[in-house]
Amino acid sequence: MKKIGLQQFSHCRKNEKTRTARIAPVAWMFLIFAGAAHANSVTFYDGTFINSPVNWSAAVSSTYGSVTGTPAFAFTAPGSGGDLGGFEMETHSFNSSTAAGVYIQNFDAMNYFTGTFQSVTYGYNLESLSALPVGYSLAIKDPNGVLWMYSGIGTFASGADVAGGAGWTTDLHFGVPATGQSGDVFCQVLDQTVCSGLNFSIAGTWAFGYEIEDSDSTGGPRSYSSGLDNFCVTLNGASGTAGPGAYTGTQSCAGLVTTPEPSSLALCCAMALLIGMARLLLGAAVSQRKPDNVTKPTLAVEGDG
Repeated sequence: MKKIGLQQFSHCRKNEKTRTARIAPVAWMFLIFAGAAHANSVTFYDGTFINSPVNWSAAVSSTYGSVTGTPAFAFTAPGSGGDLGGFEMETHSFNSSTAAGVYIQNFDAMNYFTGTFQSVTYGYNLESLSALPVGYSLAIKDPNGVLWMYSGIGTFASGADVAGGAGWTTDLHFGVPATGQSGDVFCQVLDQTVCSGLNFSIAGTWAFGYEIEDSDSTGGPRSYSSGLDNFCVTLNGASGTAGPGAYTGTQSCAGLVTTPEPSSLALCCAMALLIGMARLLLGAAVSQRKPDNVTKPTLAVEGDG
């Protein structure tokens, strides 16, 4: 196989202004956090794969070398064991007489976008479930239906992420352009010599998934198994309409991939705690305020005659 790199009350009095100033940074931080996530971006995310294989659909993209017969594969979605919770588990096998390899694509039919965008940020968690490593890359179908995969620096499949050992790993790629910047390239899966021509500014319908790739250098039957969790793709500088698979939360791919789905609840709790603390501080500030020129009322008591 080609080389795979392992890889936020305004008040009048000064004392009130001071107390408000203490609270304002917290509130501003909340507003910035909550409002920035969807500015000119669209995100697709799956952290449980509960709709797999209803929505997700896999197929052999291509093979190379001396693969004999048709590679076998299966995708399932265990409800636990992922990073954390449910995940997508794949197994595949093939036979060959000499060096050979196989590429398998998996797309969620809901993950599509009609329009244009400037770059992609993507990531996922990976784990090998067998003794053999499995490569993963972002897969994109352009408006013409051509299948592309992220190939890293200049050569086909050199930038693949690898599920290559026990334990979940995190892989994130930020602001990847179509081609021509920082050496990043996408290559066509069916014609691996074509590593230029992908253009995100072409208006049309785009689909997003991932590509699995592996190889055998000696020949013989080979079986592989791996897991993928928290699959996330963000279209940066997007202009258009997203399909029903678009993520409606506020986290970025960095938060979704490095803070898996059950921890998203923890994030919500943390934000609720932050807001609660701000309210407590504000309540304390208001309760400590003493009105000016107000005398304390006294109780008049009449004497006996």
